[in-house]
Amino acid sequence: MIATGVCSKCGGPRKPNMKCAPCKAEIARRYRAASPEKTRLAVNKYYAENKKARKEAKRLWHAANRDDRNEKRRALRRDKPEQHKEYAKRYAKIRPEVFAAAAGRRRARVINATPSWADKNAIDAVYARAAKTGLTVDHIHPLKGKNFCGLHVPWNLQLLSGAENSRKGNKLIEAGIG
Repeated sequence: MIATGVCSKCGGPRKPNMKCAPCKAEIARRYRAASPEKTRLAVNKYYAENKKARKEAKRLWHAANRDDRNEKRRALRRDKPEQHKEYAKRYAKIRPEVFAAAAGRRRARVINATPSWADKNAIDAVYARAAKTGLTVDHIHPLKGKNFCGLHVPWNLQLLSGAENSRKGNKLIEAGIG
């Protein structure tokens, strides 16, 4: 901003025939506080008229800040697990279709990773044992690994606590390593 004058209210720099930036912001804040309904209608109108541009701007921002956003999510999950759990519950209620799609993709992976010759009764027995003991079933060789994919067969299944299974994630942890 090229300042050509001084604000009579706060003494800040200003352009000719205009208010300085801090004073202008204060006037706008007071207007929003005094007229919340008008402000809400104006904002809704703006978003309706600029829906495509806002969506594109949001997409670009998310793409540019993906690493930072992921790090913040990981930090929240690591440092405040209860808060993260509450957030996940709220999100699941708001966007059930996201969770349904993820569950569908997982079911498809399990189906595709189960060979026709696999002993389905033995697999069911592992899941039944997990339900009785309160543990979770983990694939030793993950169904969706980075460099390979395991099979959904009895000898690739193990029982772990929920915390251990979450910690292991989609990794192969061999005996004595990790």
